[in-house]
Amino acid sequence: MTIGNGASPVPEHKARVAAIPQIVGHERAGSLDGKSIGCWDVCGYILDTVDVILDSFLIWGASFNGKQERREVETPDFIGADGCRECAPQSAGHPARQPRIARRRGAEGRAGRVHILLSAGIQRVTLKSATRLIGALLVAFVCLGTAHAQNYPDRSIRLIVPFGAGGITDQTARIVAQELSKQLGQTVVVENRPGAGGAIAAAQVAKAASDGYTLMIITNGMVAVNPLIQGQLSYDPLNDFEYISMIANTPLVFVTSSDSAFKTLGELVKAASKEPGTVSFSSSALGTSIHQAMALLSKSTGASMLHIPYKSGAEAATAVLSGTVAATAVKTVVVGPMITSGKLRALGLTAAQRVPSLPDVPTVKETIGTELEAGSLSGLVAPKGTPSQILAKLEAAIHFAVRSELAADRIYSQGSQRMPEGSAVYRQKMLQEQEKWRHIFVEQTNR
Repeated sequence: MTIGNGASPVPEHKARVAAIPQIVGHERAGSLDGKSIGCWDVCGYILDTVDVILDSFLIWGASFNGKQERREVETPDFIGADGCRECAPQSAGHPARQPRIARRRGAEGRAGRVHILLSAGIQRVTLKSATRLIGALLVAFVCLGTAHAQNYPDRSIRLIVPFGAGGITDQTARIVAQELSKQLGQTVVVENRPGAGGAIAAAQVAKAASDGYTLMIITNGMVAVNPLIQGQLSYDPLNDFEYISMIANTPLVFVTSSDSAFKTLGELVKAASKEPGTVSFSSSALGTSIHQAMALLSKSTGASMLHIPYKSGAEAATAVLSGTVAATAVKTVVVGPMITSGKLRALGLTAAQRVPSLPDVPTVKETIGTELEAGSLSGLVAPKGTPSQILAKLEAAIHFAVRSELAADRIYSQGSQRMPEGSAVYRQKMLQEQEKWRHIFVEQTNR
């Protein structure tokens, strides 16, 4: 059966529901696209639409309250599994013509399957009865989703880290996972999925089930910089995720080797401005927080440095220590020992104010008079469509997690900064980050 312009009915539940008035109208006229159409065709289409709705919302094969059990959802008595009273006899002996939902209803009841009970009712299908059927199933779906959210979590949760083990994002994630486990009463398992500046993990999480059992630590670079330097992404940074709350921002320190000719940040900037491309700067890859800091410094001062990307921040720092590269930026949580040991010289902190762990390191504004803020800003996200009740539980859990003694000792006392909490302020911050870095990287690319 075709609709309107002769195209096959699209499988999306919204399109099918929207087409029901047209189908009912053609049935009343007795024909569609020059072919006769009867009540059976309408009933079949509506029941197929119900099936598509169920598939769309992943009701089939669902589990409830952590138990694999059979559940039944009753709908109003107005249409049967084989059609309405007028057309049901037409289906007798013709299994190929029976709607898919009728065939499913007759299948073996397997664990976790939702069985829709449709009993005979009115004499023939109408637009009103079709609407009632669709509405009843949607209400049933909402009720089931609400029950699921109320019992969340009833099993372990995966926390995806888009970078390798040992880095600041990984360290932050593992501390947060411990505290979330305490707050939620379920184990939070950290899984590292490194690659492409976090884009590989982000694409996988964007496609994950929106049930609250797959979460991810995302950084500002993944949201604001990756789209600018990687081209077309397989995920939408703003629209594929539910932003739960920011966790921490880890600023960086511009450094040179202790025997470098550059004693201050001002001297470094002056040399890079006077002779563009002669002063080298190492980073841990394109788009990373180190690269962002360098790009922002260049934009703010007019300096033009030669960017040399490495595979990690450790390699970038080693290049400076060996004298291969003139300067780099190192995160506050790891730079302290290298400064106090005399291996590296601190030139300026990429934050609005000094951090307690490095009280003697001045900010960039203190050294050259230019305000410059950059760092690795991390937060917690879930796949788009995660129920609001689950998001609220996660936001409340994060609120306590970031205030724990463990977080204070292992995150914030080491050089990372607390950030405002909540989903609204988080999303707004990401919008600001996108605008900020768009001006910097787009303009540099167009030079």
